[in-house]
Amino acid sequence: MVEIFLIGPHQLGIRIIYISGDPEDRANKSYRVWFKVVPPGGEPVTDPEKLTGAFSTQRKKDLINFDYTDSGSTAYIAVQIENGEKKGPWGPIVSAVIP
Repeated sequence: MVEIFLIGPHQLGIRIIYISGDPEDRANKSYRVWFKVVPPGGEPVTDPEKLTGAFSTQRKKDLINFDYTDSGSTAYIAVQIENGEKKGPWGPIVSAVIP
């Protein structure tokens, strides 16, 4: 699961939170953070397969920088655990308005 918090203009912070499993498990080498920006009035993202942007991180707390033009749009975000080429299950999709 991912928790979103505001950082500053055009920035959202994310915190990866474990619901189950062992957060210290060495098999959890990194996380793939998927996201999509939807303009005001756009259709909400309910299927993680529709998330189009992604980056990999090994941190449990990270930052997403958005374009100036994304301000006021909604960011939909979900996380997958990665272990090399293996992908874990999707976490829930969360959303926030980009400041």
